[in-house]
Amino acid sequence: MENRWFNTLTGLGGDRHQSKGGMRMNTGKKLFLCAGLLAFFLSVSAQSYSLRTNVIGLATTNLNLEASMTLNRKWSLHLPVQYNPFKFGRNRQFRNFYAAPGVRYWLLESYMGGFIGMYGTAGTYSVGNLFGNKYATRGKATE
Repeated sequence: MENRWFNTLTGLGGDRHQSKGGMRMNTGKKLFLCAGLLAFFLSVSAQSYSLRTNVIGLATTNLNLEASMTLNRKWSLHLPVQYNPFKFGRNRQFRNFYAAPGVRYWLLESYMGGFIGMYGTAGTYSVGNLFGNKYATRGKATE
């Protein structure tokens, strides 16, 4: 007895009057099915390093980047850095440099699910003439 579902899925058997294009498509289906099953049964962690940025921070002229790397299946290191070197007209400025190195413990696996993290922060800033000449401040911040 012929199993139509298996023949349709694998492209085996069935209609003998198929064109060559139809045969290629069935071979493609078989390869796609095999690749899908292989990916389903293998547990592969493809992400070891990442770079990302904060688009809203870029819109406010803060150049920012976070580099991170996986240490093992549960731990990863992160280093976000933010820098704003720009001065605007009439000596207006909101310049800063900020770094926050940290470590994350992932509850499921690195870069998957939730995490618990610990960070240290350090930064310096210079804000001036944003609301007139009488408001200006400089400082350093660490935690």
